[in-house]
Amino acid sequence: MGVLSLLIAGALILCGALAGKRSNGVRVTVIVIEALSLPSGLLGLFQGGGGVSVLPGIVFALVVLRSFSSAEARSWFDR
Repeated sequence: MGVLSLLIAGALILCGALAGKRSNGVRVTVIVIEALSLPSGLLGLFQGGGGVSVLPGIVFALVVLRSFSSAEARSWFDR
């Protein structure tokens, strides 16, 4: 599980580094990763394993999903 977390973190860092190139693949990759992390966080919240410590991750995933799915982000990455 730790290796998977490191791979995901590396992918997000790479997406951050490549965001300036405005590749739509970066936007899609970030959306997919955050969309997969959201149910995982919710599951951890409801199972009681993470408790309140899971909430910041859920909120962050929602903020990133909303911003990367917006029309402004779509047009910025499609240039």
